[in-house]
Amino acid sequence: MCQISHRSSRSIDSHWNENELIPPIQNRHNQLGRRLFNTHLRGDMLPGETPKKCKFIYIHRSPLDACVSFYHHLSHQHEGCYEKSLNEFFDEWIAGKLPFGTWSDHILSYASLVANGEVFLLSYEDMVGNLEESVDKLAKFLELDDCLTSQDVKSILPLFSFSTMKKDLNKFQPKSVTWKKDFNFLRKGVVGDEKETLSDEQRLRFKAHLDSRYFSKEIKEHFKDKHATFDSKKFVNRLIGYQ
Repeated sequence: MCQISHRSSRSIDSHWNENELIPPIQNRHNQLGRRLFNTHLRGDMLPGETPKKCKFIYIHRSPLDACVSFYHHLSHQHEGCYEKSLNEFFDEWIAGKLPFGTWSDHILSYASLVANGEVFLLSYEDMVGNLEESVDKLAKFLELDDCLTSQDVKSILPLFSFSTMKKDLNKFQPKSVTWKKDFNFLRKGVVGDEKETLSDEQRLRFKAHLDSRYFSKEIKEHFKDKHATFDSKKFVNRLIGYQ
């Protein structure tokens, strides 16, 4: 049975006090001259008008790995109440019956924004494979490359590693839900975890799902006018996690 709790914003996230960020955080934002927010919303659900200087970063992950990770997330939180098997979860996930809809629709909701250069696309796999290069690209997108040297980047890389984050669960473990059985939100942090849990039949079903939604064709439509040499097949393969 679902456990519904009514807690203040302070108990959910210690950075907030009711509807305002706590003073130390506000002071840091003022010093930096910038603020940061994260969301799981689709692109078409974002505010219609945002300041021109806003920067959007869309972090995506190989869909089947994302599916497995999402299953562990929902099945280990009390409020999530997902008590079925991974196979049943996969069926609902591919049908878009879980929160945030299908993976393909979520990607497509940001495709035009990525094509226009309004959103920076960053993959989980690239961060795991070459964190320094990913941070360099991100710094350039955020227009920080003129004030960050290569040595600066190297000095902060350890702070972004999965092992470092896992050592500080109090900082990174979400408090908006309560977790079952001492579950760690930072579970594995690996690429290809789905290979240990999903079947070849499920992988084929996912490919058929993408084909039925004309996913590659729709991606190409978003990019064709902006990038004359755009290779939709290569791009989609990277999105899915193939090289």
